[in-house]
Amino acid sequence: MPIHDSVNWVPIGVVYLTSNRLKPFWAGLDTEDYEQLETLLRNTFAEVLKYAPI
Repeated sequence: MPIHDSVNWVPIGVVYLTSNRLKPFWAGLDTEDYEQLETLLRNTFAEVLKYAPI
């Protein structure tokens, strides 16, 4: 899941979600909850990026 893009839309932050279940938990989320999950992941990455030596 790309969570942060550069100026040219090249992903510079990626979160890889994985599950051992046949149907991962995010597959059962409704649209609003899934969008909230994506937002949470993007915000988390933005906070971590503050400390990266880029």
